[in-house]
Amino acid sequence: MLRSQDILVPEIYNSLNEALEAIKKGKKVIIRSEHPDEYAGAAGLLSSYNIDATRIEVAKGLGDTDITEADWENLKEAHNSEPEKAIENKIFATADKTEQSTFERNLARLSSRKVNHYCDLLGIKPKEFFDKVSYSYWEKIEGLNRSAIADSAIPERYHIFSSKGYKYHNYAIIDKGKLVLNAPMEITDELKYGINEVIEFYEKIRNMEGFDPKHCPIIEFQTHEDKNYFLQYHRTREMEPSTWELKRNLEEGEIEATYARGVTPPEGITLEVAMYYPPKYKAQEKEDASFDFHYDFDFSEIMSRRRIVNFSHRNQRDLALHTIDLHLPKSKLFNSKLSISIDGKDLPKGLPSQLYKETKKTKKPARVKIRVVSDGRKAYVKFLE
Repeated sequence: MLRSQDILVPEIYNSLNEALEAIKKGKKVIIRSEHPDEYAGAAGLLSSYNIDATRIEVAKGLGDTDITEADWENLKEAHNSEPEKAIENKIFATADKTEQSTFERNLARLSSRKVNHYCDLLGIKPKEFFDKVSYSYWEKIEGLNRSAIADSAIPERYHIFSSKGYKYHNYAIIDKGKLVLNAPMEITDELKYGINEVIEFYEKIRNMEGFDPKHCPIIEFQTHEDKNYFLQYHRTREMEPSTWELKRNLEEGEIEATYARGVTPPEGITLEVAMYYPPKYKAQEKEDASFDFHYDFDFSEIMSRRRIVNFSHRNQRDLALHTIDLHLPKSKLFNSKLSISIDGKDLPKGLPSQLYKETKKTKKPARVKIRVVSDGRKAYVKFLE
């Protein structure tokens, strides 16, 4: 469908064997994981893999290639990535001798610990999840990995991420053609020159038949030699345009946010906001908001869509740096109705410690009341207790 609309897409191989033949001819391939939850749920839950002739040759040179149940048991008990890497090497070393269904089942199984935790948070059976996993084989296009998102509150405002591994990363916000965020690394003149083309590319896909033009998807693409190649489409929020402007001064006790996306009524909204969660806390159907002061990233990914507000405690540069090459920070910025960040130094002194102790004691997330007033560009935050 995309190709028929003159949208460039990397070559997609019909099978593992076809991809391996392309590799023999010097091509690089990405084995992309796919699952319905990746489209409208937990992005980044499963791994995708880069594979080329050198990667296969290295894997074959490591010796033993038999994957045993002992390998899987080691993976289950592991506290580092070594057992996973060892099995991954064996999977790639034997790719040309393995049935595609077995090859893909083994790749999915590499993510079993993460998937099991995800399923436990949702109260579903892992088999139900794994039955829907699939893989596709794409030619790897060199260049910059990009993501573009239309702002949900401000028409003609776009969020554009550009990364090249860990060597280059830029988060740019373009508001009616004006660059209003440009961090942590400065946007290059070449990329700045191509911004209009990126926006046109995004809007062309967003408005294609089968997609809702009122939706603000994350569209991932690769930019190579000034050409944009479509990769993925992830759902976020529907448009909810702002109809007012926050012009008043700060009230006593209010803090100006370092980052705001999404709109409230002019009088604002008051939220019960968590910071910490007790161990083995299940994902809830909904909650007002959270700062997510914890390391259960699967929980944060699930809840990113179920909250009114995702909070952060970073200044603009640190927030932009945090988005490098990761799904979760983007999920938290764009999946909820609003995303708000304040500088960490503006958190009330002693509040995180107080909420942590209360959460630990009661085994329930302790919450603080916060009022947020946002016009979509600017937001004021006030801690009420």
